Amino acid sequence: MYSSAAASTGLVVTALIVAISLLALYFIVRGAVSDGMKNYARWREETGRDVPPTTDGSAPPAP
Repeated sequence: MYSSAAASTGLVVTALIVAISLLALYFIVRGAVSDGMKNYARWREETGRDVPPTTDGSAPPAP
């Protein structure tokens, strides 16, 4: 049977692992969103459009 000290240590280690994982996930998502925003801005400048093309094959609205 585990002692209360061992259980507390296990909870602390688990909490640290979860915190580090969430922090890493935050930076990964933040980087992906930032890259996507840069790509979208570049796309708007290159095409002169204000909205991206639709996914259903229809033509986007005229700029």
